[in-house]
Amino acid sequence: MFKFRGVTLALTLFCLLAVPASGFAQVSASLTGLVTDPSGALVAAATVTATNLETGSTRSVMTDASGRYQRPNSPSVPTT
Repeated sequence: MFKFRGVTLALTLFCLLAVPASGFAQVSASLTGLVTDPSGALVAAATVTATNLETGSTRSVMTDASGRYQRPNSPSVPTT
């Protein structure tokens, strides 16, 4: 009786641990960067646009005073 419980417990644990991690993965990414002009100077208030290659939808963000931009939680799909 106890041996059967041990096998059942071991099999249950194996099944729970064998679930692919991708089942729990988040499907999003953050885009960050720095915008500069050809001379290397930082560009404040520039618009950065990411285009989803699968749907054609766009998402834009503006750079801050330091030329940095960040777009958190963007869908994780091919973009340009």
